Amino acid sequence: MNRNIAFKLLLLLLCCSSCTNGQSAKQETAMVAPSAILKDMDSWGAYRHKYLLLSRNFIAYDENHKPIDRGLFLKKVSEGKYLPLRVNAGTNSLVFRLFPFPQKTDLVLKSVIKEVGKLYFNYYTWEGKKFPDFSFKDLDGKTYSNKIVKGKIVVLKCWYISCIPCVQEMPELNNLVAEQKDRKDILFIGLAFDQAKALSAFLKKVKFVYHVVPNQKPFLLEKLKVFSYPTHIIIDKNGFVIKAVGDVGDLKSVLHDL
Repeated sequence: MNRNIAFKLLLLLLCCSSCTNGQSAKQETAMVAPSAILKDMDSWGAYRHKYLLLSRNFIAYDENHKPIDRGLFLKKVSEGKYLPLRVNAGTNSLVFRLFPFPQKTDLVLKSVIKEVGKLYFNYYTWEGKKFPDFSFKDLDGKTYSNKIVKGKIVVLKCWYISCIPCVQEMPELNNLVAEQKDRKDILFIGLAFDQAKALSAFLKKVKFVYHVVPNQKPFLLEKLKVFSYPTHIIIDKNGFVIKAVGDVGDLKSVLHDL
């Protein structure tokens, strides 16, 4: 074959390959149209509940359909300029893209989404960090410390009695503990704001099978700086945070992966 012809064919193939790759990043489709998500607060709430799985590992794209780091994606959402748009990219992976807010987006709704972004970015920053030193004593008088729990996976629930979502998820958490009953390397511990007397009275009426530790408000607010409840923190066998999540569904997903 003539060298000039062969060279032209090679250039043509490279060009077609480049065009295909450029289009593939843009072939994702929104799971829910942005206009429907941003219609009102109820629409956003429904989208968040069903699709916004930002505590899990996901593939992230920026507003130009280019891949970006998951942490950078969450940071940008926390700045209040973007909707985290769940998309279908033709794979089984969880995929999100930054979608710039339209000019007429309700300011209150933008503020709410910004706060959600801050929450998930905060959770992300915990990943891989050493969990602070601790020494907890539960309602039964049993002590837990960094040294005592070494070699076990620790699942912490941060909560308080008057937190309605914290209480509503307890039946699911009880089921989760039952599912993991044969694993001796997992501890389920609940860190609560409330005093021992109030917790003991509460737990006589509401079943919660975690090891409950009273009077942990200073530790949660000052040491961990948890600002959303419930929050669940999963710590590995060497004392490092695997994940922090706010949803029992995400918690189940993380434990399943483990």
